[in-house]
Amino acid sequence: MPIRFHGLRHTFASRAITTKCDYKTVSELLGHSNVNTTLNLYIHPDEIQKRNGIEKNRKMLG
Repeated sequence: MPIRFHGLRHTFASRAITTKCDYKTVSELLGHSNVNTTLNLYIHPDEIQKRNGIEKNRKMLG
């Protein structure tokens, strides 16, 4: 399977976010003029992130 540029960009953006790089920095590194472009095109939470979000809310609610 050939490696494509867009696939590398997508992987970079996703991994940068999962390693706690802030959205604005990732957006600028990708050359986007608006952080919403980055969030809408490249950032997709995985199952672990979704479960962590649910767990944080559960703990907050007691």
